Amino acid sequence: MPRPSRATTRRALAVPAVTALVLSLAACGEDDEPEAGQPTGAGLDSISISDNVGEPPEVEWDGRVSVDEVESETIVEGDGPELTDGAAVMGQILIGNGYSESTVLSTWDQQPATPQIFDPADELPAGIVAAFEGTTVGSRTAVVAPPEDAFGELGNPQLGIGNADSVLFVMDSVGVVQPSITDERQDPPAGTPRVVENGDGAVTKLDFADAAQPSGELKVTVLAEGNGPRVQADDFVAVTYLGQTFDGDKPFDQNFTAPEPDPNNPTAAPAEAGPSVFSLDGVVKGWKQGLTGIPTRSRVLLEIPPALGYGEEGQPPDIQGGDTLYFVIDVLGTSTA
Repeated sequence: MPRPSRATTRRALAVPAVTALVLSLAACGEDDEPEAGQPTGAGLDSISISDNVGEPPEVEWDGRVSVDEVESETIVEGDGPELTDGAAVMGQILIGNGYSESTVLSTWDQQPATPQIFDPADELPAGIVAAFEGTTVGSRTAVVAPPEDAFGELGNPQLGIGNADSVLFVMDSVGVVQPSITDERQDPPAGTPRVVENGDGAVTKLDFADAAQPSGELKVTVLAEGNGPRVQADDFVAVTYLGQTFDGDKPFDQNFTAPEPDPNNPTAAPAEAGPSVFSLDGVVKGWKQGLTGIPTRSRVLLEIPPALGYGEEGQPPDIQGGDTLYFVIDVLGTSTA
């Protein structure tokens, strides 16, 4: 597993799935209409938002906000690549309730403050898409959206947003998330574990039948070399991955396909397949060393010795002390660009 502890696996995320939360449209109560005699509210120009990109935004409200159409402003224009229509972004987001003049969610408040993936294909609220589509990486953008362009006619009760509340979105666009790796694959050296895929092209396991014995050193085998920005040592990365111990019968963790429901938590929402975001400062040393310098849209196979993985203690029951770890990793995005 790429994480420092099992508590932060994809199956039990330490960082809340913010994109799932903002998409939640559970039923809410009565319309949250302003009381008679109160002003209907101002627009985005009544909100002061700091320009400290990369740090939590400082938001100052000057009265209740209520708009009839989406209003947007680029607080800081980044110098990275443009986020074209339909592109997914790795970003930090703050959500505010214009009616209560308060912040209701901020990814900067999480520990660690991990960016989330926002993909228009996931039917995101129009207000969120407006906060990054057409901007550039490194930008901070602010949007105020009316209810129908925020969370729709049901609002978002989990965030304390009623169905008549205008909503503020402030987003720092951290990096582009590619939909797939390059099609240009490379033949691995003899003795490399075989990557097994299902009919849809998703990685399902590693086959060690013809694999060489572990070398005792970190080995990075590039199976497909992309042409995107290269990962830096202190980056966040957006990846799909599968991990398996040497000669293991099955993966101990992966996100190429949706995992089986947890029998110990039958009421939990089902996990979905797709990329996750990790800080290279919060993963095993083999990931940090092995992924640094790899261009996005690449697929790599890491052989990680115990000293750069989980050592002699392991992570029972799936990883025993002294196990060599193997990871297939598709690098889809990095916070470098």
